[in-house]
Amino acid sequence: MFSPRDCSTTCVVVLIIVEPRGDCDQCGARKCCSIVAGRYILAMKVERMRTMATHGSISEFHGNAEEWTSYIERLECYFTANDVTSADKKRAILLACCGSSTYSLIRSLAAPSKPTEVRYNVIVE
Repeated sequence: MFSPRDCSTTCVVVLIIVEPRGDCDQCGARKCCSIVAGRYILAMKVERMRTMATHGSISEFHGNAEEWTSYIERLECYFTANDVTSADKKRAILLACCGSSTYSLIRSLAAPSKPTEVRYNVIVE
């Protein structure tokens, strides 16, 4: 049985059901369409979609309400729950979720480098 953890991608088939009104708009012939219950089903598009992390959420860091080490511990729990193992992805999630004031501080401390160029473990220390 397939589960989302078996593979990082899922194939999705988008089907459009239309009333039979003559020739197929795609190829001009009826033979490319399947007849099901008096309707035509056209397979219009197949695309691969990456599954996304779905367990929990991370709020912005607020230094007056929480210590940095506590925030990072919660962030690491989020990473574990969502199978985030790449340091680059961890850095991206941290920078996207930390909030504008924390991002500005990280940016100042990282200068002249960009925050996206600094290793994750250096940012959290």
